[in-house]
Amino acid sequence: LSAELRPLLIDGEFARLVTSLSGLVDLNPNNKVLRPQLITRLTHLTFDERDQERVRGMIGFGLGYKPSAWQHYANILASNEWPVQPEGKEFARKAIGISYMVGYHYQEGSVTSFSTSYQDYLYQKEFTGSDELRSSTLFYATLKHEWAITDASEFNAMYRYVEGASNIDFFDYQRNFMRIGYAYKF
Repeated sequence: LSAELRPLLIDGEFARLVTSLSGLVDLNPNNKVLRPQLITRLTHLTFDERDQERVRGMIGFGLGYKPSAWQHYANILASNEWPVQPEGKEFARKAIGISYMVGYHYQEGSVTSFSTSYQDYLYQKEFTGSDELRSSTLFYATLKHEWAITDASEFNAMYRYVEGASNIDFFDYQRNFMRIGYAYKF
């Protein structure tokens, strides 16, 4: 079980505050090399416009392979996101995605990783000014480093490139994300 609180900057400006609670269950805890896992996460997102708060629930299956200090991890995830305010329903969405991560674990507990992800989203209500349901795909490439402070806490820094495509041209974009955060695992 882990909890995380992190502000997110997009193109150098505050974009959102993410609060999440995650759970990871090893389905075969005795095998330290090949690890099938059940993944769950509940997230609250507060955007710079306070009228756009959302909650996201996610579940997934992952398979990790760690033969040495190197780790490989692949997963498939499904999520549902809904707005806190009733007027934000055009942002409610369902998603399915796949991802792959490779990481190196240092002896003192720090980790450097690279990951890539592809996600497909279907929105639940027509977007304002359009009579069609929005759908979109996102591609992520992420470089992350986690500095271990104790066995239960860490500072982390991340760079992520995101490319989004949608059936509504207004929502096509490319973004660069940078994140600095603190995590405590309990």
